[in-house]
Amino acid sequence: MEHFVEIKESLNKNNLRYVVCCMDKKAEHEEYFVWLADALRKERQNSVRTIVYCQTIKQCSIIYATISGLLGKDNMTSNGSPLVEMLHSCSPEANKNFILESFQQEHGAVRLLIATIAFGMDVDCKAVKRIIH
Repeated sequence: MEHFVEIKESLNKNNLRYVVCCMDKKAEHEEYFVWLADALRKERQNSVRTIVYCQTIKQCSIIYATISGLLGKDNMTSNGSPLVEMLHSCSPEANKNFILESFQQEHGAVRLLIATIAFGMDVDCKAVKRIIH
């Protein structure tokens, strides 16, 4: 490239933090997501609303199964709605509608969504404070 300009500035802002963590391919997924499951178990409906974006449906399935397994029966709210959901192109329509409805409400039941990047396109998500790629 000719005549380029390099700008070096921290991505960290008062209301935004950017952290990169490389996952060791040999490590168990539980090691990387136990903190998230613990927060959901402890804070329940008051937990920070989070979206985990994955590149593939397989990645979604693995992370969803990992976190759901860590939570066990603690994945349900008092009214029987799940705290953790998964959304991708092959999700049943009823699941998609439930998730979209929950995310359009600031205090919706779903507190953690594991999804492919298609979810973020033209969706109004209320009170999402944490995004993990």
